[in-house]
Amino acid sequence: MPIFEYRALNNQGKELKDIINSENITLAKQKLKLSGLMLVEIREQKADVVRKGQITFGGKIKVEDLALLTRQFATLIKAKIQIVESLSALTDQADNPKLKVILAEIRQKVNEGSSLARALGDYPKVFDNVYVNMVEAGESSGTLDIVLLRLADFTESQVKLKNKIKGAMIYPIIMILFGSIMMGIIFAFVIPSMEQLFIFSFTYLLKLICSDSYICMALKYEYPNVYLPINSL
Repeated sequence: MPIFEYRALNNQGKELKDIINSENITLAKQKLKLSGLMLVEIREQKADVVRKGQITFGGKIKVEDLALLTRQFATLIKAKIQIVESLSALTDQADNPKLKVILAEIRQKVNEGSSLARALGDYPKVFDNVYVNMVEAGESSGTLDIVLLRLADFTESQVKLKNKIKGAMIYPIIMILFGSIMMGIIFAFVIPSMEQLFIFSFTYLLKLICSDSYICMALKYEYPNVYLPINSL
């Protein structure tokens, strides 16, 4: 069943943005009208952006979404619920709008006679080859519920690994940022003040040395190009 995205105004004049499931756009408009909404804009959602690779695990659809979806799907199939009905339930429960559209299209394809694996294979940026091949093997052997449970465990382990990596990277990143700030403070404030101190100390030392004319003349002879403040004192 197609999914339509709409903008409408309620009785208080507040603008609402949501999605609705309907067989066609005409029935969708009728449902919204019966709900007391004044339609502003409506359009059917498509998952073409997924096929073009604009949705990845790091983008609109995350690994966490896939892990939750797989676990729920495995539970429904294990409860002997038909695939199409399971996909309908998953579509209704999905919080991610893009994932909801994808599930609706997969459900429609399966309802039209396509296998689940083939329907999933149309979205390679969401369901990779391993996922699709395991589902295909489960369909062929009649153990789809077991395969989905294993896929759920696998995707959940990916989520845990991802969280561990993030946690392990926090401390080094904080230390790098702290070190960079400290180095900036040192170069901006500490080193310039130390430079003035060294210049003053060196100049004062030269004045003390040059108070002895013999030592000063010897230094002048040894380093003719160095300025010595002979008459500074």
